[in-house]
Amino acid sequence: TTTTTTTTTTTNNNNNNKKKIKTGKIVGIVNEKRRSYIATVGAEENEFIGLGDKVIVIPMDLKIPKIRVSCRDVEEWKEKRLEVIIDEWNKEDQYPRGHVKGVIG
Repeated sequence: TTTTTTTTTTTNNNNNNKKKIKTGKIVGIVNEKRRSYIATVGAEENEFIGLGDKVIVIPMDLKIPKIRVSCRDVEEWKEKRLEVIIDEWNKEDQYPRGHVKGVIG
């Protein structure tokens, strides 16, 4: 469920008829349903990024952005499929933050 604010804008067209257009913006999410994604560890991504205990995983669905997750041992996850959930995405972060729910294989 999302919370929105709604405003009405009046525009003129060529026939001098006024047309109302509803506009709005999402100001927050009240109840969110988190979805899990299948992802793999991007080897070349993590060799050059000094993330410390964080790694970048690449979702199998190309419409989903890369996700940053915490990890103790990257070698444990290499060449495996991970079930990942996005937790948050701050506007100053390049990638969303998430966590690994499980290793699929």
